[in-house]
Amino acid sequence: MLLGPPFEWGNSLFAFTTIAIDSTGAAELEAYRLVDPKHFSGGEPDDRNGFLHGEKVTIDGRTFCLQGPPSVFEADPVPIRPVRLKALAPHP
Repeated sequence: MLLGPPFEWGNSLFAFTTIAIDSTGAAELEAYRLVDPKHFSGGEPDDRNGFLHGEKVTIDGRTFCLQGPPSVFEADPVPIRPVRLKALAPHP
């Protein structure tokens, strides 16, 4: 569910949950605030707070609630290149 490690922004802890890349290579990343479950002010997911609002995640053995609404971050455009995947050999 999370796309990488948590990061600090605006005196809060956030985690990226979604990335979208358009045909020009521009990327938008969606992040939710990570809050201690005992400080989560609750509510069900809705259009205003986002689909993942209220979901619990565990990071390094510590549980957090994702609190919306999500924040959207824009990344610099990057060229889109196809990636060829090859089968991984089994470990000996």
